[in-house]
Amino acid sequence: MNGDKRTWEHTFAFIGAGNMASAFIFGLVDKGVCNPGDIIIHRRDASKNGIYLSKGYHICEDYVRTFSTSKFIFLAVKPAQLQAVLQQLASSGADFSDSVFVSVCAAVSCDLICRWLGCKVPVVRVMPSTPITVGLGTCAVSHNDLVPKKDFQLICRMFSAVAEVSVIPEDMQNAVISVNGSSPAYFYLFVKAMLSAAEQQGISSSAALPLILKTMEGSAEMIRRSACSIDELIRAVSSPGGTTLAALKVFYDCGFEKTVADAMKACTDRADEIAGALECS
Repeated sequence: MNGDKRTWEHTFAFIGAGNMASAFIFGLVDKGVCNPGDIIIHRRDASKNGIYLSKGYHICEDYVRTFSTSKFIFLAVKPAQLQAVLQQLASSGADFSDSVFVSVCAAVSCDLICRWLGCKVPVVRVMPSTPITVGLGTCAVSHNDLVPKKDFQLICRMFSAVAEVSVIPEDMQNAVISVNGSSPAYFYLFVKAMLSAAEQQGISSSAALPLILKTMEGSAEMIRRSACSIDELIRAVSSPGGTTLAALKVFYDCGFEKTVADAMKACTDRADEIAGALECS
């Protein structure tokens, strides 16, 4: 499908098929990007293999073979496991020069993947967000210089079928974890705090939660659709001397924006620490 001279048994191979990878695997087929038979999967836990087999996906216990017969190789294991996986591939003597590696492993650089593999290969890095499991995810995508333009465009189209995609420089991959990779937890925490506050005022969580969630959804859509800036949207809700300004004053007095910035920086700093430890391994 990419004009390669080499014949591939499978277009896409996945090592690791946890919740996020599974959402992507099923999403590719549901959106018509490929057929189940185009995908081969290796997972350590074989208990769910029957689900994939029943839908027409291919399963392989030997991930060296899984990878060596596939054009696009998705690395969906934990960063701590990736080194052993790639070093085993390196020791196999298989030729991966025509494959494209697609990594969703946080804090693992393209150069480090090549180093563990023992050769220079095309690598695409992706930072997804967990809401991809409900069809509302995001992916920040980067690549090294060895990825052919047509292959990168294909990867972006694939991810666009199941998520919102932004292309960023690779040196921003650790920082972007704080923007989309870890940020669902920020929103969960904010919802939890609002629920608790509502209950303290006598409003049941069963009554408050739908209101909070729909307000979050609507506010996001207002930002998406409106020609106004976010500051203008805030002012539009904030009548002089009114209730919204009273609430916002508490946020501002408590340093809400600085707290968010500090939290995001802590996230990025930790990603840099993990990356540094992996580089030294």
